[in-house]
Amino acid sequence: MTAPVSIVGGRPWHLWLVRSLFLLVLTPEVVHASCEVGTANECKKAVPAPGTNLAGEGYDIVRLARTGAYPIDMHTWRRRDGTCTLCRNVLMKGAAQRLPRAAVDWRVRQECQRQLRSALYESDAELAQEGTQLVDRSWSAGLDIHPNPHVSVKASVAGSKSKMAQFARQRSSSDRYSFASQSFRCKFYEYHLGHRPPLSLQFRKLLRTLPRQLAASTRFFYERFLRTFGTHYIRGVQLGGHYRDVTA
Repeated sequence: MTAPVSIVGGRPWHLWLVRSLFLLVLTPEVVHASCEVGTANECKKAVPAPGTNLAGEGYDIVRLARTGAYPIDMHTWRRRDGTCTLCRNVLMKGAAQRLPRAAVDWRVRQECQRQLRSALYESDAELAQEGTQLVDRSWSAGLDIHPNPHVSVKASVAGSKSKMAQFARQRSSSDRYSFASQSFRCKFYEYHLGHRPPLSLQFRKLLRTLPRQLAASTRFFYERFLRTFGTHYIRGVQLGGHYRDVTA
């Protein structure tokens, strides 16, 4: 299914000027990584490591929103011999916590950015584009998006239906607005998925229901599949907090 594309006419460069003020305070970064193979008994008693239910989830790049469905199996932690991977969490008194089999390189990474960023945007499209900076640049791989090089337009797919983009469009459609954005973030844990992680049972079942070809008569099945699992899935996680405020 082709993702919705919104087209915004080109403008002189000075109308796209972003006026920004940065105030950045960094705390020293502290990294702790101590993982080992736990016995079957230790694994049964251990609790999951923080945030290990976040990776493997489906993600809709158009709405910039998680889907709640998991293409990747993030529940299975037990190996065939009953063992698992246990990691020591120094932020929880060194407790041994369990990783799912799909997760690798889990670590405590204490890092805070107290960042005051005040930026003024002259258009709703510019603000929506700013929202896509939170997403890996490779999000468009395989989507076959080729705007006409002879036409002065800008194609916006990522984030075109996000809450921030909708807020900006509502304001700009009623009057001329400038948009200010400020943010603050901290992170405490991070990990990513291993090579070729195991697929979830739900994903495999729904995948088998897809017709071999996309046509008008089969479009419903593909739309249902994308509504359920999104366009992408989350492969890496940095767990912490991120606050963002947008005013018009």
